[in-house]
Parts: sequence; structure tokens; C-alpha cells
Amino acid sequence: MSWWRLGHAGRTSSLLGRALRLLDLDDDQRGELLCELGIALNTAGQTEAADVAILEAAETAAHRSDRRIELRALIELAAAHLLDDSAGEAQRLLALAEEARPIFEGLRDERSLGRTWMLTGWVKGGMHGRNEEWGESATSAASRNVRPETAATGGRTSGRSAAV
Repeated sequence: MSWWRLGHAGRTSSLLGRALRLLDLDDDQRGELLCELGIALNTAGQTEAADVAILEAAETAAHRSDRRIELRALIELAAAHLLDDSAGEAQRLLALAEEARPIFEGLRDERSLGRTWMLTGWVKGGMHGRNEEWGESATSAASRNVRPETAATGGRTSGRSAAV
């Protein structure tokens, strides 16, 4: 997603929205893409649309008993509302992050793990000089960034092409 790497949240959200319309409702990648869409929409200032995308990811994941995506979505939702109610959402994000980190690590979900460490550092804001540690953890996870569904194959996907 080169638009996202270049900081074009609006173009990224447009691309992700089109990709999601092409996916079946029960496609395994849908929850992941809905989380990414929510992040892009929130970054572009479209908070209500971001909430819709992230809540759909969380609800679908809960219905499918996919705790990894459910936690990722709930963390992203809390992050999107940190400035609305910083005390309540910050505590919620930290509690979700504590639960999610071992799951993300166990499944080698480096994208979710990296964002969780980054958001933890953002919330704690350098408390006790640990922001550097959190930053290093986030950077390390982001540099590995192997999607969970491809971790077992060394980053190779199956014959199915990715939606984006």
C-alpha cells in the first residue's frame, strides 16, 4: 500500500474501501482490511466512518470467534477516541494491549503487535523513561511485519491473491 506509506490517508481509505467491496463478506482478510480502513479514515478526519469500519471488524470477529482481529479492532477504536476521553479510553487501550500482546506475539502478527506497542508508548508518553523501550519494540515488530496468515510460509501467500 504505497499510498499509505506516503501518508495519503484519503487515497488509502479509498483504495481499501474498493478492495473491501470486492471481498466476500466471509473472507478471512476482511477484518484486517476493515481495521486498516478505520485507521486511514480516522487519520483523514472521517471519525464516524472510521468507527463504522472498526466496529464492523470487531463485531464480525467476535461472531467468528477471532479474538486476534477483535482485539486489534477494539485497540484501534480506543486509539481513535483517545482525545475524546483520554482518561477512560487510555486505560481501556492499555488493558486491551496487555491482553492482546501475547496473542499477537503467538500468532506472529507483527502489524498488530507493532501498532499496539506504538499506541502503548503514545498513551504512557515516556512514563518512567520507558518510551524508548516501547519505540524499539514497535519498530522491531513493524520491521518484521509478517502477516499472520503468511508467517508459516515465510511470507509467501497461497495461490489466492491479496485484495490490496
